[in-house]
Amino acid sequence: MNFRFFVFIVMVIFLMSLAVSFAQDTTAVSKRINALDQRIRVLEGKLELEKQAATTEPKTTPVLTASSSGFSFQSGDGAYAIKFR
Repeated sequence: MNFRFFVFIVMVIFLMSLAVSFAQDTTAVSKRINALDQRIRVLEGKLELEKQAATTEPKTTPVLTASSSGFSFQSGDGAYAIKFR
């Protein structure tokens, strides 16, 4: 009877230590997932800002056109143009 009781107590202690270890591991994994989720949100926000900046930024690159009728230079916004025929 005493041996069975001793084995029972040892098993209970072992199972409790496993439960504590498992709880610590899940807490660490949960913290890591939250950190990665936060990082993804920041990167998505930056990407959205870059998309908005690209669509709202005025066109500043000049346009050069060469065809059979001649050459032309045009400002990025189209306000100025020079044509050579």
